[in-house]
Amino acid sequence: MFVAIFDEERIVNVKSKALALLLTLILVLSYMPLIVFADTEADDDSSINDQIESEEVVSDEPAQNEPEAEETVTDETVPAEPEAEAAEESTEEISLKAAPKAYYDTAAEACKHEHTYTEKAWADDEVKYEDVNDEYHTVKGSGYIVTLCADCGEIISREETQIDLEAEHTFVNGACECCGHENSCAHEHLATDEYWNTDEVGYTKIDDEYHRVTGPGVKETWCEDCGEVFESIGIQINTEENHYYVDGMCIYCENTCKHNSTYYEYAYDPEECTIVDLKDGSHHKVTGAISKDKWCEYCDILLEEKDLGYTTVTEEHDYDYEDDCYKCYLCGYVESLDYDRVYGQTRYDTAIAAA
Repeated sequence: MFVAIFDEERIVNVKSKALALLLTLILVLSYMPLIVFADTEADDDSSINDQIESEEVVSDEPAQNEPEAEETVTDETVPAEPEAEAAEESTEEISLKAAPKAYYDTAAEACKHEHTYTEKAWADDEVKYEDVNDEYHTVKGSGYIVTLCADCGEIISREETQIDLEAEHTFVNGACECCGHENSCAHEHLATDEYWNTDEVGYTKIDDEYHRVTGPGVKETWCEDCGEVFESIGIQINTEENHYYVDGMCIYCENTCKHNSTYYEYAYDPEECTIVDLKDGSHHKVTGAISKDKWCEYCDILLEEKDLGYTTVTEEHDYDYEDDCYKCYLCGYVESLDYDRVYGQTRYDTAIAAA
């Protein structure tokens, strides 16, 4: 009789546990089918504690779903060993160390191509040349519109186009190598230039502005009037040149700029400000939201920004050569042909008025 009562309590206890587990599964896995639990008969020869531990939760789902149910109930997650090994291998292969600035062998590899221009180009076998005069010949045929970097000379892009234009002669040994026109230039203005391959010379730091270049190069003598080269000889280069800075470091000699020479300039959006010429021949005033920026003169890095808020400042004109005259692109002031300061007139108008 005692055993029977104890078995009833055990059954109630097991059913309570099963009910709690059922509620948990319904809340967490609402998309799973309803699972009905039933207690099983214990082995008569085992102890009461063994009978309790051996109770199983039986699902009404088919047998093949039982492993999935057990895996879902167990919160333990063991990552697959092969995946862990693959992750470790991929981490070792990734290098987070940036390439040093000395990696750049030429200016083109480091240049950000911030200043570009376009021109037409062609191959000699795709066009026809016709002599016009002592300066020009015509070029007609297939060619390209090429976009180049004004800083390093690298070709950024090119598009096919049809060429029909006049071009200057290219004189070699007294004749144009394109159309055959004989060179009649008197060669009164000669010049010499030195060239070198950046991969064949060495660079030595001097200061934040210059470095020294030494190594093999070429010296050319040419006519400034017609462009013909008369002499090209190999020489040893030994000269000074400006650094070519990228992010504060020269890509050739690896000099790190110390920013010892700086200057200030005002920064603003011209479209959001009022800009008026002061008619003093050199300045205009700007009214609007303005900041005062500090720049390094050598490496062209912005060192400091100071917000001035909404204010008025005075600055010098900033000229562009436009429509055959020097013109401030901010306020419109125009400089005259004889460099007298004239307001509101083009260079040609000034020249005509003074004649």
